[in-house]
Amino acid sequence: MADGFIEGEYDPYDPAQLEEAEKKLKSDVAMTSGDAQALIERRRLAYSRVFTPGTRDQEDVDIVLNDLMYFCKVWVSPYNPAEGQHADALSKIKIGRREVFLRIKDFTRLGLDALLLKYTDASTK
Repeated sequence: MADGFIEGEYDPYDPAQLEEAEKKLKSDVAMTSGDAQALIERRRLAYSRVFTPGTRDQEDVDIVLNDLMYFCKVWVSPYNPAEGQHADALSKIKIGRREVFLRIKDFTRLGLDALLLKYTDASTK
């Protein structure tokens, strides 16, 4: 589990996964400035390697997906009425972020048969 990435299918309604995501978020907030600097540098290197052909490994992919998962807030509802007059617009932005994260996760985690079923209603068999 590199950088706290939640393995397997993400279920936004699974209390165990929600609890794990909340613990990870709290531990990230409680870091020292030196720890935060090291984490940011590790993420920077992971992003650089993931988007440079031939230089990434699975740990880099997991770090990038984990970072995107938290940035996209895939574990919370995109709508928050407390955001006032901008709630509808902000929820659309959050939905878009979530959709992008889920697509990246699908294409990095699912096999060909699962992708064909999900995106074309077809299979290779």
